Amino acid sequence: MTMRKVGLMQDVPNGGKREARAAAAMADTERARAERRVSILTVRRDAALAWLARYYLERRGVLFDELDRENQLFAQSVQAQFAGARGMPADVVAPKQEAAEIADRRDELASEIAKSKATLRRWTGAAADEPLAGILQHWPWTSSIFAVTSMNTPS
Repeated sequence: MTMRKVGLMQDVPNGGKREARAAAAMADTERARAERRVSILTVRRDAALAWLARYYLERRGVLFDELDRENQLFAQSVQAQFAGARGMPADVVAPKQEAAEIADRRDELASEIAKSKATLRRWTGAAADEPLAGILQHWPWTSSIFAVTSMNTPS
């Protein structure tokens, strides 16, 4: 039987290289954690903005209800003036025109609300179709808040 000699060679990096690789790996994991935190905060911000958009659009709908009531009073007063011979026949048309304008704006609002629900659904799922819960707090704004904010923004 013949003897053979087999050689094996292994590169072992020095300590500095191993420490540098470990530090790079730690930096990569910290970067990934930071990116995850940024993603979470971005989603929260976008969901909050979608909620706010829907909230204010629905508040505008309440204002349209008030406009409808005022327009009905206007129509009644114009009708009464016309019946009392103090108004012109053209005046009777004005409340109807305003009612049509309010209806057009209400249709546009319904479209905007549907869009805001779709945006909110992107962040919250099926819960976006449910009525909004809670009320929006009134935050007192002072000039000092804006001064601090403007100092932190780049020029």
